[in-house]
Amino acid sequence: MPQESPRLADVHATVIEVLPSLGLAWLQDDEHREWAITRSTPGVNLALLQPGSKVCLCVQSVDGRLLPCSCH
Repeated sequence: MPQESPRLADVHATVIEVLPSLGLAWLQDDEHREWAITRSTPGVNLALLQPGSKVCLCVQSVDGRLLPCSCH
């Protein structure tokens, strides 16, 4: 049986916390879901993020889970 390819979607989110020493930032979208992004997430520059910053995450659905794959 062929494997289903991941589906991509944009999610608009607000930065709620940046932990530069850990290379991590927490975001929350309009549906109150929380997302974690790291310094290795494509498009992320943790030095420019601060609480209240607005970002757009590209997320993919893999095996029923939504995972951030890039940030812009």
